[in-house]
Amino acid sequence: MIGEVWILDSNIGKVTLNKDAPSDVDRVIREVKGLQHPIASREWLYKFMEDQGYSLGLRLWMGSNLVPDGQGKLKWGFNIEGASDMYQSYRESSYWDLVQQPPKGTALHVVRAEKSDR
Repeated sequence: MIGEVWILDSNIGKVTLNKDAPSDVDRVIREVKGLQHPIASREWLYKFMEDQGYSLGLRLWMGSNLVPDGQGKLKWGFNIEGASDMYQSYRESSYWDLVQQPPKGTALHVVRAEKSDR
């Protein structure tokens, strides 16, 4: 039996997107998948993302995900295909049934960041 379920800063229902106006997450995933690897430097990434219109905070956060590749360049410290698959799963999942009728004896917690737009 599951004692607790936590939904953290996520939509409870499916996330629908307009194909003509993808979310920042969709854009970032597409951009990262399309980049040549390895990446020369964080500065290169920051400039590239700035040219694409990304905020400073997002650029710095993405740069923090780069790790040395052992050859003097950088690579992503995460699996982009795995991240893309997880994001698709997040978008396609709905937890309304769980929220409306949690299993008996299960405490349900929904946490939403104060400044979140989700």
